[in-house]
Amino acid sequence: MLQIILQKNGLAPNKDVTVIIVGAQEESVIALRTGRIAAALITPPRNFMLQRDGFNHIAYSGDYMATYANGGIGLTDEKIKTNPAEALAFVRGTLKALQYSLKNRAEMIKIMPSYLGIKDA
Repeated sequence: MLQIILQKNGLAPNKDVTVIIVGAQEESVIALRTGRIAAALITPPRNFMLQRDGFNHIAYSGDYMATYANGGIGLTDEKIKTNPAEALAFVRGTLKALQYSLKNRAEMIKIMPSYLGIKDA
């Protein structure tokens, strides 16, 4: 996604900008706050928290690729082999939750702040 955003804005990864991996989302937030990096791809709710604290929003992945998934499910080959029914049930449950979220946006906006530990919607 980063490469797509950079290229569509006329920048070449690793030529016009230096791309580094600093860790997971929390490490990226810390690196931003301490000035170790200038920008990062951040997912909710951290992006909203950073904006609230004065950081600028410069791009939204949905503007560049509407179907971009920013998360996923990871399973070992062993888990799939030893318990395929459980793996399938987890995937089905995840899809049902995503479908519910999309169909019930207002309800999810009420639920998510407490679940994510944030105070504002």
